[in-house]
Amino acid sequence: MTLNNLRMGVFLGLLMSFAILVTNVIVPSVAGHPSSDSAVSESIGWIVVIAVVCWAGFLRLRHSNRIRDAIMAGAVISFVAFAIAMATFLIIDNLFLSIVARQPEKIWLFEHSRFEDMRSYLNYTNLRAFWTALPLITVLGAVCGLVGGSLNLWAQRHKSG
Repeated sequence: MTLNNLRMGVFLGLLMSFAILVTNVIVPSVAGHPSSDSAVSESIGWIVVIAVVCWAGFLRLRHSNRIRDAIMAGAVISFVAFAIAMATFLIIDNLFLSIVARQPEKIWLFEHSRFEDMRSYLNYTNLRAFWTALPLITVLGAVCGLVGGSLNLWAQRHKSG
């Protein structure tokens, strides 16, 4: 694990945290309301995140020539970035509960849960994501790093031959 992977993970995590803050607090009308506008911007956001993690694997292989390092870069960056994003949800959901609690998706999910209050429901789901979703996201990041590293290998072989 290199310092560059950690830095990239923090940078990506802070970018995602900013987007979470904007969509859940500053302009909450876009959160939980699927529309053609929000679907496109959300899709673009995910494509950018995936591309950044793949690009990190691509660059890491260029420096080390080991596919294992590209995989590790993707995993570390994803783990750090999404841990920051998940922590952001936990903080925002508690600090701005009155705003977040009006999101139709969260209302529906809360109403179909076994919880008696919205705060308990949100805290439970946010904390549960750390041990359920974060490991899966880390594996997906490793796969993106592998894809990026493999693309670099493919490019090197086709450039020289």
